[in-house]
Amino acid sequence: MAVRRRFLLVVAVLTAGAAILAQAPAQLQVDGAEAGFHVAGDQTFTGRGHSVRTPLPPGEYVLHFAPAHGRKAASLPLLLREGADVHVAVGRAADADPAAGKPLFADAFASSLLPPWTGVDGAATTAWQRGDGVLKVRPSPGGASPTLLVVGPEEPRDYLLRARVRLSGQRGSIGLLARCTARDQNYRLVWDGAKDQLRLERQLGPQLLVLAEAPAPARDGKAHELALQVQGFRLQAFCDDAVVAQTMDGAHGSGRFGVWADGNGAGEFADFAALPPALPQAVLATLRQGDRAQVKGLAPQFVGADYVLALRLDRAFGPLLGSDGQEAWLLLPPVAPTFLLGVQVRDHLIGTRGSFGPRGEFTAELHWPARPLLRGRVALVSGYAVSADGSEVLGVLPAATLVF
Repeated sequence: MAVRRRFLLVVAVLTAGAAILAQAPAQLQVDGAEAGFHVAGDQTFTGRGHSVRTPLPPGEYVLHFAPAHGRKAASLPLLLREGADVHVAVGRAADADPAAGKPLFADAFASSLLPPWTGVDGAATTAWQRGDGVLKVRPSPGGASPTLLVVGPEEPRDYLLRARVRLSGQRGSIGLLARCTARDQNYRLVWDGAKDQLRLERQLGPQLLVLAEAPAPARDGKAHELALQVQGFRLQAFCDDAVVAQTMDGAHGSGRFGVWADGNGAGEFADFAALPPALPQAVLATLRQGDRAQVKGLAPQFVGADYVLALRLDRAFGPLLGSDGQEAWLLLPPVAPTFLLGVQVRDHLIGTRGSFGPRGEFTAELHWPARPLLRGRVALVSGYAVSADGSEVLGVLPAATLVF
């Protein structure tokens, strides 16, 4: 009997494993992410381009987007089901200026000369060495005290710092420095190797306060993208384009930017840049499975407003098939937008008008009519952010593809 139970258990495990392996992958396509994006979840993926497509196993994922043209799309969580066809569109504001994301300062560390970087308060810079595309820091003799390097104008107020950072060793800490006016007056994003943490800290005289903390990136020996944005009272820390910590603090209103290491810190910085603060940007996704589709969006800049979705169809009629079963290629303008007013029409339209949530999120459902002439349709799902009373259009949501 015991042997039979073990045999049945093995069969059950093998059957479950085969069922998992037999699951059809979801197909993810991301449009408009020329600056790059990261997919985190059951499987990871990194892409960059006007249109990037990849298969992913079913599961829970989060998409993180790099800033572009002075704007950054918020991280979008997605549940990818078996065989789902998913299209994600990153918005680009009509008033976006390509020069808006022009760096205030950038350094690829090609030269071996340390200037224009300087030690804070005339501190020694012997622990730092630059060249061949990286700025290296090694532990100070005896691990005596932190070393800070700063650069840039004297009193900048708001900016976004970005750098590829690789931490060496298990004991020390390195990170980014913002609004620095003295050795003991600054904000910093710290990658702590001993505690395996990312921390957002405030140094105010002799007092060091941890404002927020998060798990550190994987110790895989690779460089990770760290970023620190200071804008007014809002402080945000990013790792590989994901928000890992944010808080409000007003102790330091302005100051120079730079890099930091404690006495035991060792590692490398590459592609350091100080940019204007990234404004929020909208992102919209369609997730189709069979004749049903879910529309998800995230637009933090429209919190408190209402949304109304719209469809643009590729034609006002169904496919025109020839004798060979193929359709002649026709150049037709898109049909004018059809607004989905959130009323149920034979259960086809659900929740397509409503209010943005507290993070600027919304979800809607679309049940496509099961009619032969409506099969093979390609639609663009977009929409508008409007004032609560409907009297003013506040913005346009990006258009994501939907194929039935």
